[in-house]
Amino acid sequence: MLFLSFKIANAGLLDFLFGKDSCRSYSDYTCKELENSKYNVYFYFPDNTEYYLGVSSSLTSCNSIAVSYANKKNMSRSSGWGYICCLKTKTSECAEKHR
Repeated sequence: MLFLSFKIANAGLLDFLFGKDSCRSYSDYTCKELENSKYNVYFYFPDNTEYYLGVSSSLTSCNSIAVSYANKKNMSRSSGWGYICCLKTKTSECAEKHR
């Protein structure tokens, strides 16, 4: 599965070519809004135990925080860990979940 941050990075070119915001196909927000928003970062161990890592300042940094934490724990991507980026808004601590 492609990471959402990769989708957003490539969305600019697609949006330019097709004249629409590609993130709107799966989100209530634009690609720019998604990338430049704050997120609660949750890490999931292979046994599905959740661990809160804090707040990121962008979607890209959410991914980096999760990967950095996994590296500190000496966990490879194939070990089964995961993460969720919960979009923070004025009315919600998790308006949408992204990766």
